[in-house]
Amino acid sequence: MTSTTAAHRAGRWKGRVGMAVTALLVTGGTVVTSIAPTTALAAPGDTIIYGANGYGNTDVVELNLTQQTFTHVGDVARETQAIDQDPATGRLYWFEWKTTSNEFGYWDPATGANTIVRVYTPRPNLYAKRLAFGADGVLYMMDADDRLFTIDKHNGNITTLGQVTGLENGPYGGTGDMAFAPDGTLYIATYSSLYAVDVATRTSTLLHDDMIDLTGVGITLWTGLAFCDGVLYASHAEEATALSAIFAIDPASGATDLLYYTDTLLNDLSSCSAIPPNDPPSAVGGSVATAED
Repeated sequence: MTSTTAAHRAGRWKGRVGMAVTALLVTGGTVVTSIAPTTALAAPGDTIIYGANGYGNTDVVELNLTQQTFTHVGDVARETQAIDQDPATGRLYWFEWKTTSNEFGYWDPATGANTIVRVYTPRPNLYAKRLAFGADGVLYMMDADDRLFTIDKHNGNITTLGQVTGLENGPYGGTGDMAFAPDGTLYIATYSSLYAVDVATRTSTLLHDDMIDLTGVGITLWTGLAFCDGVLYASHAEEATALSAIFAIDPASGATDLLYYTDTLLNDLSSCSAIPPNDPPSAVGGSVATAED
């Protein structure tokens, strides 16, 4: 087994994890002592989402929420903390992280290939933290300063909508992720809280706080959010192990159900696609191409 270490540097999470992990986790009184990588072919009707680990790598993790498995299936072209899956095409869109980043593209789950949609000159000077497709097919993005944008998935054109007010913004800046419900409600998970956002006015309403009920694992933060088949899912990060688990959240009551741990840290989650899942691509990572105009 490969051991796991965690570091907290410059106000950001950073973890080193292997493909097999032995960890000691205390989850509401239950001790979990071993986590091994899992691989299972998706069956028809399985709920599939993806997670990204952008700290020092470009890992894409397939999360089968039906079978409660995780499989490392490829790599996006650049490190990212902002991903979402296009419900129309199944493509996993990503925006390169940090304010020095200048690339936007997508990874194709069927082939493992990456396509660069846009290389920005000059750089847009934003730290992309959240990405989500709306019910109308529009791709929205938020940065670490809680500014909301739309981004054209065909050419990468960015339109600034304005800053979302009322969100918690603590020592790590804007954290977490966002996801749209089928009724158009935009949910944002940040720190250990859940908000609903009015996109038109860019105002947020706190729904629930102190939602991550774990002990003995140090600092915990929400990192990912996904809406699939009427259920809101989230991922977290914990300081002690630099690992993430998948939760189901009831937006009405704030109740959380820890479903299972993964063997890595997940910076972001994608909501599920309307496209049926394919078997993981045989060529992990695939190729990189540039989109044609």
